[in-house]
Amino acid sequence: MSITINHQTNDLSIAGGGAPTLGGSAAGGGALNLINTTTVTSSVTSVDFTSIGSYDRYVLKWDATMDGAKVPNIQIYDNGTLLTSSNYSFLRSKMVSGSASYQTTYTGVIATSGLVTQIGTFEIAGTEPRLPYHLVVGGFTGTSDTAETMFTSGGMKSTYSVTSLTGLRFTLTSGAILTGRFSLYGLSQ
Repeated sequence: MSITINHQTNDLSIAGGGAPTLGGSAAGGGALNLINTTTVTSSVTSVDFTSIGSYDRYVLKWDATMDGAKVPNIQIYDNGTLLTSSNYSFLRSKMVSGSASYQTTYTGVIATSGLVTQIGTFEIAGTEPRLPYHLVVGGFTGTSDTAETMFTSGGMKSTYSVTSLTGLRFTLTSGAILTGRFSLYGLSQ
């Protein structure tokens, strides 16, 4: 079986039959389920997924254009409450030189610099009490068409425990999302 992801639409196509799995078998992975897709056609400040079901892992994919060089900020809902305080701990880096590489932040998923046009993937494990995260964003920054790939990974601070992961919010450090497509998938083990 082969799985192809169309980055223009975030849709999956499957060849070879059967349900898609991770790890090559049902015992080693789980079924990949599309939870919801949101298409942005006019300016918004955030995209929320709040009816996400119960999965072991969630994968958010997006292809979007911002109103300037913006930094993605992904927050979680804990038992229905949106977390916006300093409950996150992340190591961030990017594949270009500069003083902004390899920094740690404590207020959400903050990458190193903004991308006007972004293609990104955010993955979060549903394991309590502290959830591990991984973010990869690629695209073009500013108006100079400088290609960048940014990585962010980490989890909740040891002083905070997640009661129940019930949603995700994609937003920005400032500004708005002009257009784009956002798809959230759930993975069962």
